[in-house]
Amino acid sequence: MLSVAQRPEAADEQRPTASRLFVRPRLTASISVWSCILFLAALVLLASAPGLVTEHEPNQTAIANRLEGPSIAHPFGTDELGRDVFSRVLHGARVSLVVAVGATGLALVVGIGIGLAAVWGARVGDVLLMRLVDVALAMPVLVLAMVLVVAFGSGIPSIVAALGLVSVPEVARLTHAQARAVSNAEFVTAAIAAGAHPRRVLLRHIAPNAVSPAIVYSAQIGAFAILIEASLSFLGAGLAPPTPTWGGILQDGYRILAVNPWPAILPGLVVTATVAAFSLLGDRVALRLNRKAQ
Repeated sequence: MLSVAQRPEAADEQRPTASRLFVRPRLTASISVWSCILFLAALVLLASAPGLVTEHEPNQTAIANRLEGPSIAHPFGTDELGRDVFSRVLHGARVSLVVAVGATGLALVVGIGIGLAAVWGARVGDVLLMRLVDVALAMPVLVLAMVLVVAFGSGIPSIVAALGLVSVPEVARLTHAQARAVSNAEFVTAAIAAGAHPRRVLLRHIAPNAVSPAIVYSAQIGAFAILIEASLSFLGAGLAPPTPTWGGILQDGYRILAVNPWPAILPGLVVTATVAAFSLLGDRVALRLNRKAQ
């Protein structure tokens, strides 16, 4: 008599199938990726045109409506001044998204430039630039960002510059490592042997193949910029009131947490979901590129 483990039906149940190994994980990944894309697209749309879903102004006070819970009129409730928290979150998303895009663009341009310059330059220049990058990577990110914001000022351009420069060392390190690996490839050696100018080799052969890790990392820079900008505003080092920012909204909600927790909890969930969406998209793109490379 066959035991349960020896039965053909049991063996079939235990045998890995294509749906278990490929279809289901891929379907789950696709659902998560598209969920992130739709969430970010909706956030961009609502941040660009908040009047589509709310008629309240972000700084419109109404003492009679202060400290209300979530309702149809105020989906996220109201704060201690009676301001609609949902409207403030949508207007604060503008600041966060502008900072994320600006800081990401600045970090990519400067970081990729430094990484390629280190490979193209002499050995001494290579070592010097990368040691400076290592020193910058060793510094606490939040502290460095606060120092730069204080030095540059508290406007949006200053915050973009500060967060972009803080992200430059990691981009430079990724670009340098990839460029160094590409520079030893056969097609680069063949171009040099054919008499191509070093600048042409760098721009035509090395650069296009060395920037992909930095491009993939750009999603992480966006998530990092949103999180640090909110942290700076929460600590009072970001944009000054009455400009609505996610960190400032969380700070206002924190003060009334014991009385009405919704103005802190619901905006906090939006910030968490946005950062998670950027991070997940970056991870999925990196995984897809690694699979293609293999």
